[in-house]
Amino acid sequence: MSNRISFSIYLSIKALEAILRSRSYRGMILNRDVNIFLDASITELAVAVGNNPDETYIGDFLRNNSEGVKFYVANELVAQLLEDPMRFSRDPFAIYILAISSTDAKRIREQYGVLCFSDSTTLRLPPLRFQKNTFCEKNKVGKSWASFLRELSDIPFNTLAINDRYLLPSKGNDLECSMQNLEDIFAALLPSVDRKSPVHVFVYFDAVDKDWSSEFLHENNKKKQFSDLQRLFHHSVEEEFQKKSIAIYDMVRSFAMNRYTVHTYCVSYYRGLDRNKRDGALFMKTYVDGYERTHNRRILTDYIQISADYGLVAFTLSGEALKTQALNAKGLFCEGLNDKSDIPEERHRMELSSLPGRENADNVLFSKDGKLINGATQIMNEIGQIPLLVNEHNKAGALLL
Repeated sequence: MSNRISFSIYLSIKALEAILRSRSYRGMILNRDVNIFLDASITELAVAVGNNPDETYIGDFLRNNSEGVKFYVANELVAQLLEDPMRFSRDPFAIYILAISSTDAKRIREQYGVLCFSDSTTLRLPPLRFQKNTFCEKNKVGKSWASFLRELSDIPFNTLAINDRYLLPSKGNDLECSMQNLEDIFAALLPSVDRKSPVHVFVYFDAVDKDWSSEFLHENNKKKQFSDLQRLFHHSVEEEFQKKSIAIYDMVRSFAMNRYTVHTYCVSYYRGLDRNKRDGALFMKTYVDGYERTHNRRILTDYIQISADYGLVAFTLSGEALKTQALNAKGLFCEGLNDKSDIPEERHRMELSSLPGRENADNVLFSKDGKLINGATQIMNEIGQIPLLVNEHNKAGALLL
């Protein structure tokens, strides 16, 4: 099965025509790897195409734009969505522009965490075009996660994924500072109102760092055979991972305040002990298969990607910038529609598809809501419960392209 995550757009006929007429938005669907679900029957689509397909926007699109596009006639699927709106949260990496009222579209955005709009309003999709850059100068005050993320609180999402191997150091003031940065990120982004669909929080961090492993070896390597030491090391790393996972879960739950269901998934690659072939010295492995995916510092939601040049632990406890770095936030289509840049949505799909644990599950420590989950199959099953991270699969509807 493909490990690919796909992006979808659900449209009424009116919305599809509006996009095809729009110089700003037609690039969302033209010659791109995208699923389009049209709220129409075959008969209604035939009327929209007309007797001379090349003379209508939709007809021309269907005849000449088959590369990468999967086009579904899906009126029955859309009817099921509107009858049972919880289904919206099952396909959250999607945009919905449908023949519904603006009031209903707003309710769907707020309650189910997806970008939903009425086709009766002007085609303006500001969350998709959102872009913000902030430059932080080391030791300077005035910038914060709260100020940087403020505008993002109105953009819905179902999943918040954080990927930074250096997110949680092992002890001391550095750990306190890291937890404060993480708390500030959650405070700015997690919903503060009641909602009906669950929120999924996915966090990658290294369970232990080099200093922790060096201290462990200093205290234990003369007391054990290598195989026994390896088992003790695994047990100790697992304890550190679970302790941090519980702390993150408790933090997330405190922000949810029972206003919605929230699940917290923590992931860490386990890097066991190895022996230097030259002098026999022991050390924690610097690499295991898949570990390279943890280098990029990212915050991902369904529609926004946030990056930090030097790390998501960006500010001290007193509010000073820890590093001179840029913080960047990009909506899925903030670039590339009206210029020659690549469209961020394409990178967004790749980043989601390569989150740690979706592959190489044998190499990771994994917890859900603070509880350890063992076994690659069970880990994959748990990740499969996060709709944003589900592999591409066929959906209901008649596939035309």
